[in-house]
Amino acid sequence: MEIKKFDGEKYLNICKKKVEDNELFTSDDCGIIDLIPEMKFNRNMSNVIEELCYVIKDGIIPEENRRELTTIINLSIDYYITDKKKRDELTEMLKMDDAFIPEYNRMIRESKKEGKIENIQNIKEEISKNPEITADEIFEILEKKERDLTGK
Repeated sequence: MEIKKFDGEKYLNICKKKVEDNELFTSDDCGIIDLIPEMKFNRNMSNVIEELCYVIKDGIIPEENRRELTTIINLSIDYYITDKKKRDELTEMLKMDDAFIPEYNRMIRESKKEGKIENIQNIKEEISKNPEITADEIFEILEKKERDLTGK
């Protein structure tokens, strides 16, 4: 099977949609992400790799798969991204493998979808006050603020 024959744009869009919909990536999905840089694209691969970095960073991906994907995408960053500043930026972005980061990103996407912009500000404020805060603690704070606002 020749991977170059597959439409990379199609599979990249499927992955981006999973991120938008807050869907959990399966091991099979992660296998596809691994192969996307080898698929056929009719555009600059540096843009594709950058988009994949955001899929890995923002996707709800099991930690063991995230580490593997990060290792593989770092090889693609080195190969396809010629701009040193951009290469360093993407590599640094993917170093955030703390288990909280995907949860934080999910909360922000959900808040944006629901139009609860104030939740995003609350999340950012709580994290700036305490960088070690956990996702559960953030949820508790947000629930308390919601109760305070609604009186329930």
